[in-house]
Amino acid sequence: MYSITSENSEYMRLLTQKMVSIPSPSGKEKEISDFIASELEKIGISNHLQTVEGNRSNVIARIDGKSKKSILFQGHVDTIPACGWRDAFRGKEKEGMIWGRGSVDMKSSIACAITAMKSIVESDLTPKKSVVFACTVDEEKEKKGIFKLVEEGVDAQMAVCCEPTNLKIGIGHKGSVPVRVSTKGKATHGSAPDAGVNAIYTMKPVLEFFEKNWKINVQRLEGIGDVYGTYNVGMIKGGENFLVVPDWCDIWVDRRTIPGETKHDVRREIESFLNSIRDRDPEFQYEVFVNERPDWKWPKIIERGYKAVVISSEEEIVRLASSAYKKVMGSDPEIAFLMFWTEADFLVNELGIPTIIFGPGEPKRAHSITECISIDQLEMAAKIYLDMMLG
Repeated sequence: MYSITSENSEYMRLLTQKMVSIPSPSGKEKEISDFIASELEKIGISNHLQTVEGNRSNVIARIDGKSKKSILFQGHVDTIPACGWRDAFRGKEKEGMIWGRGSVDMKSSIACAITAMKSIVESDLTPKKSVVFACTVDEEKEKKGIFKLVEEGVDAQMAVCCEPTNLKIGIGHKGSVPVRVSTKGKATHGSAPDAGVNAIYTMKPVLEFFEKNWKINVQRLEGIGDVYGTYNVGMIKGGENFLVVPDWCDIWVDRRTIPGETKHDVRREIESFLNSIRDRDPEFQYEVFVNERPDWKWPKIIERGYKAVVISSEEEIVRLASSAYKKVMGSDPEIAFLMFWTEADFLVNELGIPTIIFGPGEPKRAHSITECISIDQLEMAAKIYLDMMLG
């Protein structure tokens, strides 16, 4: 088995640190995209920038293989902002870990894929399948990068979405339907609350429903086990003035969906419950807005939203990844259904490409101020990617 040299292990470590040190919050990805394109060029891998909008571009690269088949490795270059983390972009190394924003989500995975491709170029080997590498922008917000990738198409028969899974092989994940529920009241002077209807109070039974039914629609998926949808109320706002009985209250709810559930199903589910409140209280007034998130403005993502995805554990890409994992790790991998959403949704549901989610890093560290990646796990992931690329 061809493996990663010690020189390329060092290259990967430094590459991860360098990319973490380049701030790339959604909307400001130009520097990181240009850097990745330049790095690929330096190591002899043909690539191009795919314009998404303005100066925001996806990076697309390719190594030709022996057969007509292609395997895609996909990741995103943007991160969430520092969010008050002073050392977010230092990329410091400490006790075998690289720290910083994007170290887990997901510049380390990108470094692993680039290092694996570099190893192929330097080995003068031709992979069985062509290797396609795609880095998208805007994953953390409105998904404009993956929309563009889908719009222009990808020549691939199988794919790896390189999101962090702690080296578990994800064969599916939940979708998400963001919902705003609004209750109505009657505004009056705050000194006479009995003369009005407080919309914040009328929200109480709604909140109790979501709290009680946070886990909903348990179903069994073949090869996975029980999966279920969830509710989480993430934001609440109400009223215009401290001295006025509020006549409106809004909550934003994250409904995580399982395969087969749609935004229409979620609307019917919520409205069915709200109607039962109105049956008991004819004055109860509400509105439901599906696929509404405070940070979504772009009509395309508002219309589409996030879909759940699952592929068969018998797909070739699952067998390929499992075989590579066993060669590197000496044991069988854990096959998982993931709680979080990834752009594998678009690859499977829009392009019909069987896709696994697989990468280094603990998902729970993503978006935190303890975001860090194990250098040992980077090396394992790169070796597995390399074996998969060589087929």
